[in-house]
Amino acid sequence: MKPAKIMAGLMAVILALAWAGLARADGPVIWFCPLDPLLRPEVGYGGSPQYMDLFSTDARWRQAAAHVNVFKIYPQWISRASDDDLRRQFADLNRRGIALALEFGVLTAPPGHGGVEGFGGNFMLAAAKRIQRDGGTLRYVAMDEPIFFSTVYAGQHAVHWTPDEAAANAAQNIKALLAEFPEVKFGDIEPLVDVKSLASFPDLISRYQEGIRAFRKALGVPLAFFDADIDWNSPSFPANLIALHKMVAGEGLPFGIIYDGDSPDKSDASWIHSAERHLKAAEQNITPDCVIFQSWHAYPKKLLPETDPDSFTWMLAHYAPPASSK
Repeated sequence: MKPAKIMAGLMAVILALAWAGLARADGPVIWFCPLDPLLRPEVGYGGSPQYMDLFSTDARWRQAAAHVNVFKIYPQWISRASDDDLRRQFADLNRRGIALALEFGVLTAPPGHGGVEGFGGNFMLAAAKRIQRDGGTLRYVAMDEPIFFSTVYAGQHAVHWTPDEAAANAAQNIKALLAEFPEVKFGDIEPLVDVKSLASFPDLISRYQEGIRAFRKALGVPLAFFDADIDWNSPSFPANLIALHKMVAGEGLPFGIIYDGDSPDKSDASWIHSAERHLKAAEQNITPDCVIFQSWHAYPKKLLPETDPDSFTWMLAHYAPPASSK
């Protein structure tokens, strides 16, 4: 590659990081998203009973909290948590200087196509307003797999849109939120999975590239980040992760990886072990711009203290990207 092209690519990434407020000189930006304790009837479990213990001045994750840049919450938490819990959470995050992010489905389903992941964007503005009422400052929205579930997913109630149609649909909800909260940055999460409806992974990666460009056109600004939700059981995921990372970097976006455990894990120790194994496998070849420590599983229940190797905050306190990975 010619030096001019290399410099242009580097400048694109630097500008994207600066625009998103995610630039760091000392390593990847760290996001934290433990599952809150509310029962999810659709899966039959809730998250950690220690969730609210994180948000006190004497909470035993001082070192880990110093590493965290962004704390991400789920739509169910915003819709069902008490005002007292939200006020306590937001006040503590503000005190710690940790930015608040919300994962949300930004698409609006047409009649007869409800119940698919990635949809529900017509409720997003109300969620942002509740955050504001309870003292929070929403900095980021992580879009819940809109390109996959509107253009790749072929199951029940699939809409079979093009990337341009998906971005145009989402843009209505995004622009409504930005009209009230113009400082919020939007980024995308998409799954890196085996897909029978597409011939090969390069096709899936090309679809995501079309989606990135479609959102840029629909919104008039680039996305703030692109996060990969990886099928860790796919034997081809390392090569496909490298290809996805290359594509996202070429589009000038910060690239993130979600580190989670495995759904069959039946203990805190097992889930932490799985997440550590996934992290090491991913970072053998690349160092992401953002790392997202996240759970939507029944475990880990143990979030604290950070000195316990079976706790989620222990992972945060001890995370360091391999010096050799690029």
